[in-house]
Amino acid sequence: MDLTIDVGKKNFVVCGPNGTGKSGVVDAIGFALSGDISRLSGKGQGAVSVKKHAPHVDYRNSPDEAVVVLEGTIAKTGEEFSITRTVGDSKNPVITPNTNTVNDTLGELGRHKNSTLSRRELIQYVLSTPGDRAAEIQALLQLNFLSDTRKNLQKISNTCARKFNLLKEERDSAGKNLASAAGIPLLKIQALLEEVNKRRSILELPKIVKLEANTSVKDGLTVVTEKTTKGVSKSIAQTDLETLDSDLSEFTSQATKDHTLTISDRLEALRKGGEFEEGVNKQSLLTLALDIFDEELCPVCETIWKPEEFTGLVQTKLNSLKDVLKEKGDIEKALEKVISPLPSLQVSVANIVKLGANLTPKCDTKELRKLAEQYSAAKKQINQFTSIDVLLSNLKSLHSTEKALDDELLLIRGAVTSLLDTSERDAARDYLVEVDVRLDAFREAMRNVKASELKAKTATTVFENFDKTYSHGLTKIYKDIQKVFAELYREINKEDEAGFEAELAIERSGVGLDVDFFGRGKFPPGAYHSEGHQDGMGLCLYLALMDHLYGDGFKFCVLDDVLMSVDSGHRRAVCAMLCKKFPNTQFLFTTHDEVWLKNMQSTGLVESGNQLHFRNWSVEGGPSEWIAEDIWVEIDELVVKNDIPGASAKLRHYFEYLSGELCHGLGAPVVFRGDSRYALGQLLPNATSQFAKLYRLGKVSAESWKDTELRDQLAATEQAFKELVNEQKLEEWGINATVHYNPWAALSKEDFNPIVKAFKNIDEAVRCEKCNGLLYLTPHFGPKEMLKCDCANVSVNLKKKP
Repeated sequence: MDLTIDVGKKNFVVCGPNGTGKSGVVDAIGFALSGDISRLSGKGQGAVSVKKHAPHVDYRNSPDEAVVVLEGTIAKTGEEFSITRTVGDSKNPVITPNTNTVNDTLGELGRHKNSTLSRRELIQYVLSTPGDRAAEIQALLQLNFLSDTRKNLQKISNTCARKFNLLKEERDSAGKNLASAAGIPLLKIQALLEEVNKRRSILELPKIVKLEANTSVKDGLTVVTEKTTKGVSKSIAQTDLETLDSDLSEFTSQATKDHTLTISDRLEALRKGGEFEEGVNKQSLLTLALDIFDEELCPVCETIWKPEEFTGLVQTKLNSLKDVLKEKGDIEKALEKVISPLPSLQVSVANIVKLGANLTPKCDTKELRKLAEQYSAAKKQINQFTSIDVLLSNLKSLHSTEKALDDELLLIRGAVTSLLDTSERDAARDYLVEVDVRLDAFREAMRNVKASELKAKTATTVFENFDKTYSHGLTKIYKDIQKVFAELYREINKEDEAGFEAELAIERSGVGLDVDFFGRGKFPPGAYHSEGHQDGMGLCLYLALMDHLYGDGFKFCVLDDVLMSVDSGHRRAVCAMLCKKFPNTQFLFTTHDEVWLKNMQSTGLVESGNQLHFRNWSVEGGPSEWIAEDIWVEIDELVVKNDIPGASAKLRHYFEYLSGELCHGLGAPVVFRGDSRYALGQLLPNATSQFAKLYRLGKVSAESWKDTELRDQLAATEQAFKELVNEQKLEEWGINATVHYNPWAALSKEDFNPIVKAFKNIDEAVRCEKCNGLLYLTPHFGPKEMLKCDCANVSVNLKKKP
């Protein structure tokens, strides 16, 4: 099945009841430009996809046969082009001519999909969370790369900061380790030099005046035996044991235990509620999903997503967890006091594990190693904060020590005490060797911290400067947009919201939108405004965004049933606004509302001939247009089959449509119905009567201009038309009799053919013989001036000579 539509270069409307294929036209345009169909992709589509479900249901296994060809003109250069795209190979369209101008223009439309819009998509600009709104607006303004750059810079900054903090912990631990070996309470250069020089004096080595970056405190020692380097310094071992005892005592103190117990009680209460842990788990999963999203597939279900839709959805879900995240942040802050001593403790434990291995005979350090692993695991689990049960278990284990550990430490202390006291010179030599080893480790840690600090500062500075510029630029953009948005909205609501103002503001989680409500303040659009006003806002915000993005380059736009909830009092205003503010933009509209269609035509937004009217749709044939030739062929086919009720129903249906078009085009008066449901008897007589009246006015006009030939011609046409109407009225009873069940009215095809002929004659009489278009009156309102057709073959002057 094929459908060819010629929209020309002016505004165009596709009209018809719901389910007749209007949105299919929009889908075809969107697919031709981008290779995508919005309603078959994105949120909530599950297993639905363009590849599987864009072809006709009977050709679902033949995607190469689903083809869209779009022909157009580049407004800027006048260059004509065509783009052919198949569902089977949607990523590789055939573009003719293959020039840079054409490729750039179509690439722009295809990448950003700005040109086709449904109400579902439009309302997202108004009724959405700040995060979703930011994603939609920035996608439309093509600012995604800036948003992504900001996120990446923030990630880099946070990563560098975490690395810096970790290296600072290692530096502090190395410093404490050095201080412990040196026998000083705090690591200070002067105190370290004093202790070092005492030992160097004993060994008759030169005094070190200044500790440089490459100074070795054992410089000058000529004999350092293998036994010495692997041996144990009794004094340093005793100092390390004292440091461990001090650290353990402080860490297991009652004050620290009470603080940990308070946190545990708080976690127990949160665990009973259930919502907190579920929120924490969601946050971890969502954060991970953002980190590993590959710009195409969801990392969980592998569904294809548009990047801005995926990140917008995940960010919205993260925003909904703000209360949980605040609670988590408070707990993490309290936990810092618990885990901050752990790095130092781990160093103290590691020193004693090393000591046990160097003693002769070796001392078992199984419990110490177990304690070191316990501290490492606890620190990791507390930092990750993945499960309340795991967190509580680690907190419980932190401040308790097994008797086996006490026994193990007792044995190590005994072994150290039993070490022979070395000579003063040997002790001094061992001291300098061990301090030099730990000094090198401290220097390495210092170098790492310094390099990491520079990276962290640079990353933070880059992010902050970018974020400041980014925020300033967005604020300026949003202010410009909100100004145009408010102007457009005031244009369509002059009578009741002439003082309307709006505010687009950057929020931490996205873009906030507040609008004026009759001077009572600014509120979110969903707070007080009606659905119709919200629809109007959505259109105005979209147009303001497109105006900012393209300016005079905004040349083409498809609006798919986007304003169906706008009340009748503002529809003409919307049409007038589009005419006034966007005269150089070609709009393609779809609507199922005849009133909207008439408003578009009466305001001049869409010329009377620039429309495609669908009447129905079938799975075998697709959409069917209101084309007279097709209708009469279908009616004839039904008559041949002797399906008189079917033919009668189709004829009546068609003439109800045709009569409505004539009444509108000719300005025929019709008694108003609130439900807009008019029967054939309420429309056709008014249309034919008005048609004859206009010919009489033309005859009078010709008489006033002394054009007797035209007068006689119009008089003959008027008389012929009256005869056709009389004939149609005589045969009209047959339609009413056969549409409904009337046993007495079983007409044969021979009986029904004259009825068909009478109505077909009326159809032909109200059309131009050349272009086949319906004749219409101009102007639509005010004094009657002309009865004409689109091709000007018929042009009847209705104005009398002054």
